Amino acid sequence: LDSKTSDYRHDNEKWWQESKSKGFYIGDTEYDEKSKNYIITIGLRVDAENGEFIGVLRVSLTLNDLIREFINDAEILKLQNRTILLVNEKGQTIYSNGIQDFRETQDVPYFDMIQSMNNVGSVNISNNPDDPIFISYAKSTGYKQFEGFGWTSIVNQTSSSFTAEFVDLKNSFLVISFLGMISSIMIGLTLSYFISNPLRLLSKMAKQFSSGDFNTNFNGSKITEINMIGNSFNSMGKSLKKLIETEKKLAESHAKMKNERLGAIGQLSASMAHDLKNPLATIKTSATIIQKQTINTDPEIEKAMQRMNRAIFRMSHQIDDVLNFVRITPLNLSEKKISDIINESIDSLEIPNNIKLKIQNSDFTILCDAKKLETVFTNIILNAIQAIGNLEGSVDIKSKINKDDIEIKVSDSGPNIPSEILDRLFEPLFTTKEKGTGLGLSSCKNIIEQHGGTISANNNPTTFTIILPKKIKNQ
Repeated sequence: LDSKTSDYRHDNEKWWQESKSKGFYIGDTEYDEKSKNYIITIGLRVDAENGEFIGVLRVSLTLNDLIREFINDAEILKLQNRTILLVNEKGQTIYSNGIQDFRETQDVPYFDMIQSMNNVGSVNISNNPDDPIFISYAKSTGYKQFEGFGWTSIVNQTSSSFTAEFVDLKNSFLVISFLGMISSIMIGLTLSYFISNPLRLLSKMAKQFSSGDFNTNFNGSKITEINMIGNSFNSMGKSLKKLIETEKKLAESHAKMKNERLGAIGQLSASMAHDLKNPLATIKTSATIIQKQTINTDPEIEKAMQRMNRAIFRMSHQIDDVLNFVRITPLNLSEKKISDIINESIDSLEIPNNIKLKIQNSDFTILCDAKKLETVFTNIILNAIQAIGNLEGSVDIKSKINKDDIEIKVSDSGPNIPSEILDRLFEPLFTTKEKGTGLGLSSCKNIIEQHGGTISANNNPTTFTIILPKKIKNQ
């Protein structure tokens, strides 16, 4: 963690890039002026449950606890004419009678010679022929995946003190030989216990959050920075859980409002049935009388009366469709040609001169409720005509027989349906027309599904696709 602002980019820094590529990063030791101590930067890659990269978690760790055991051992080994050193990979002193700022200390003069030798060993330096200096050292070799910091533990003493303390020196060799390994093991175990385990838990929490499970908590860490991140994770989990619960309540509220609106539509439908059917029956009776009186008189009048009768019947049937939206009636099945159903739908409509209708491959019979399917085709064709408007255009109706079903496509040359509308096209009460009820296509969907089929809409060009179960015979 650092004091950078939220818009500061870390992804061009070494610790970020190496953590992302290798999974973890342990940086070089740096001396911190503020804390008068050494800082080690540690990074860990964080992935989602599906393996997708989320980010990098960075922690800065001081070395007080990490080298405490080394300091204790150094005090024990500190005898007359003997010096205990801990140097970094560049030969700069980290510890000598206390933690040192290696930038202000002199480099160990014989460090290069030690670097070229084995990990553990000894060497003589004869600056004074009468009393040469005897040097023992042990290099850090790492632990498991941790490669170590490249530090070296060094004990140097004069030859005279070595001779006087030969027995003690034997034991000292054993201590020095394993001092580097003990330090590495200690650091590795400390990293595992205080850093790896909490980071692993945080990574697990991130995966659970991404899958929608917010019932996990971070129980705390002895490292302040990790504890702060854990508390942030806990707060984030509670906030996300509360947000989802709020959205759930909002969805339930919308569903309740929708059901209430549908209930109102049901009441309106009953009122419409009572108020409109009787006048329609009167109009139909009058039309029948006029048709009988004008029979064989004028062909144009006869055609007009036929269209009037079909329109009256369609209006009555559409009222029934609105009622069927809240009260689905059984299908009145009969065998009828698809072409006849489509033609009857077209005859009930006024087709503008600027629009051409094309019907292909529809000369086969299907077991269905012909009147309900006629309502479906009337609704879809009327929508196509309205979409084309006053422009020159066409409506193409194609049918084909598949292995297990019948596929009917109604396409028009009008503009595409916007994507945000396309997804909601068959929802009840959804309409983009000022005078629309929003029940037309929803009723079509109910009728097709009542037949055991499906209906869908696509663009390029605008096409409604109806698929009905295969219950046909060729004519």
